[in-house]
Amino acid sequence: MSKIYEQLRQAEAERERIVAERKRLEAEADAALAARERDDRLRKAGAAPAPPPLAPDAEAERKLAEVRARAEAGRRAAERAETERAAVEEETRPVVAASEGGVSSTIWILSAAAVLAAGIVLGMFIPRQPPPSPRDPGFAAAVLPVVPEGSLALKLDRDLEAFAEGVAQKDRR
Repeated sequence: MSKIYEQLRQAEAERERIVAERKRLEAEADAALAARERDDRLRKAGAAPAPPPLAPDAEAERKLAEVRARAEAGRRAAERAETERAAVEEETRPVVAASEGGVSSTIWILSAAAVLAAGIVLGMFIPRQPPPSPRDPGFAAAVLPVVPEGSLALKLDRDLEAFAEGVAQKDRR
């Protein structure tokens, strides 16, 4: 696994080196193009510049082709390393799963279903206390407070009476 990782690191370093070299060559080509355009403008203006050297252009094109070839080789090497890594990972995956001794997801699902089924069965067949019926005399005593007959004052009535007393006291002043 570390061998593949090392190959990937080397391929990435090679790719970065190629990208840097390509940028340098593109900058050189841009400078040469700017110089050629400047010479063309001088020629059109009437001045006679020195003839442009042909060798640097050919040299720059050769270097650019070389950089492109290296970039393609680096890309192919990275793809090859990635496929090798995927193949090794695929080969080791079943071995790793078997060597870990873990419980498969099917067993977990089956055990969860068994626990759920046991809970449902126990809930259905265990007898429960029935709720008290409203007609039962013990029901009213358990739910409602014991109040003597006719003395049940509602909160709204009490609030209304207190408000009326407050208004009456203000009127007296």
